[in-house]
Amino acid sequence: MARSIQTGIGDNESPVLLRSQGCFLPRWSSQWLIGDLSLSAGCFAFAQADRPRFELPLARITGLAVKRRKFVLLRKEVVQLTYALPDMEREKQVWFIAPDLSRWIEKIEALTDAGEEPCVRPVGRTFRPSSAPLRWLSKGGRGGEPVRVREDQVRELAATAGTPGARVLWHLWQESHADIEELAALVDAPTHMDVLTLLREGINEPACRLLGGPVLVFKERAFDPDTGRTICFQWWLERDEEAGEQSSVQPQVEIHDEGEALLVVATVPRASEEVPRALVRGRRLVLAAEAADAPWKLAVPLPCRVLSIPTGVTFTNGVMSLWLAKKA
Repeated sequence: MARSIQTGIGDNESPVLLRSQGCFLPRWSSQWLIGDLSLSAGCFAFAQADRPRFELPLARITGLAVKRRKFVLLRKEVVQLTYALPDMEREKQVWFIAPDLSRWIEKIEALTDAGEEPCVRPVGRTFRPSSAPLRWLSKGGRGGEPVRVREDQVRELAATAGTPGARVLWHLWQESHADIEELAALVDAPTHMDVLTLLREGINEPACRLLGGPVLVFKERAFDPDTGRTICFQWWLERDEEAGEQSSVQPQVEIHDEGEALLVVATVPRASEEVPRALVRGRRLVLAAEAADAPWKLAVPLPCRVLSIPTGVTFTNGVMSLWLAKKA
């Protein structure tokens, strides 16, 4: 029997069509949240500990697509929901991961007119940047050839680019590419020209001084190896994969539901030969190390209750894996 939830949008309750544990990335955060996803006939919702964190009327969803985003250690397929703000003039995006993505996509598409965006320039998007700034940004211009970047270089550049510029840089570091509409929504820019000015003066000009060339490139058509699709009319930031490095400030954690157990994978900062301590406290996993040069501690919320003692632990090259059996 289907359960009902109060959506908080109207006075009536709607039957829940889909519900599962999953991960949610809101537009106001750079970190994935673990909790409960639900879909009713009129609302998509995310909650943690039975407290609503996000509710979206299905009538406001304008697009649905499968993307590859960085999810802690790996890049995974996630569902991107594009939706109109209450003023119906601007759009935002949120992302979620569920155990059965195809089922969620099928159900949302059945309830809305949203669907995968084709690789064509959408009707109505008539803006095309002028050739002068396009040449300067895309071909290097007076700044030199475009530069592939590492994470530490993005961090250094973001520190000089201000809040909107940093937001664009980290978004493109995760996504690799985005169109002008997506970037405008990301920084709440009133016009496309404001976005172009930010890309040119706020990001590429400092990049030329710091790194010897621009880092953002406009491509009319390019192949994305992560998705196997051809992407049209988007801005790209290309990562230097071979020279990439992981953050050494905090561990990064990824949780996989393996049926009867959870698999927790964590990178350990300043990796040493000593295995970090792992404690289970309720629905939290606490990881800690008492390294003299850089002690750290991190509490990780778990999607369900597990036994207090891991059934297996491995620690190799700074990556720790734990198997936590679920409580019956």
